[in-house]
Amino acid sequence: MYKVCNSFFSRLKGFMFIKKKLPYGMYFPKCSSIHTFFCFQTLSVYFLDKDKNIIKHLYIKPWQIKKVKNSHSVLEFSINTVDENKVLTKIKHLK
Repeated sequence: MYKVCNSFFSRLKGFMFIKKKLPYGMYFPKCSSIHTFFCFQTLSVYFLDKDKNIIKHLYIKPWQIKKVKNSHSVLEFSINTVDENKVLTKIKHLK
């Protein structure tokens, strides 16, 4: 359902240079801001607090930078590829 991006390279790359929509998301622990440089798709992005409650949900187009105050981690998906209701029920299980 998601890939944990915890190395420098995986955090930097994220969805960069990926043209096809992926059937899984990317989870960025200890993260409060993202960029969509070199991303070729709009992303559905959940900013989470330290207890993994959703602080903000945004659809972010390519070539943007977003920072959300008090965010502790981020969960990103290709838009319209995942049942967001399932995501909301499983967020608490992220490691």
